[in-house]
Amino acid sequence: MLEIGKQKTVGVKLPVLIGRAFERRDFGFSEPAPAVQLIARDAFVADVSIKIDQLCVEIRSVSRELEIAKGDIAALRDESERNFRFVAFQDADRRTTASRHEALSKRLEEMKRQIDRILGRMSGERESYNSFEAVSKKLCELAEFERQFRTEIRRAQLSSYLFCGSVLMWLFALLAT
Repeated sequence: MLEIGKQKTVGVKLPVLIGRAFERRDFGFSEPAPAVQLIARDAFVADVSIKIDQLCVEIRSVSRELEIAKGDIAALRDESERNFRFVAFQDADRRTTASRHEALSKRLEEMKRQIDRILGRMSGERESYNSFEAVSKKLCELAEFERQFRTEIRRAQLSSYLFCGSVLMWLFALLAT
């Protein structure tokens, strides 16, 4: 059983109530009380109060650890959000780059088709114009064809003028008679 030590009471003064606050007074030292043997209930109460105090200390330490863990979780959440935004940015950048490459490849294919048409590969001609001499030869052929076409146009115009003139002469002749 536990024993309570003797306590001396020396000049105990009770605090005086002023408004809602107590005045601070010097209580001094008290004399120890006489030793009394504790009963089982008192021992149980003392043990429970010690355990409750220990439990309160553990709760405080756990609450501090919980606050630290909350801070760590918030930091991890922020980091994961930053990583998510970065991954989304990378995906958008990759899609943009892919679409640019696709558009560029389409433009290059179209240019290649146009160049092939210019060089005669698409029209069935087997001759490609890879040198200035070949191009010059083809241009001379086209110029000759153009000259022939112009002379034929002149002949057709002359024929149409003569036909119109003869029709007019016949009209005047018919009207004059």
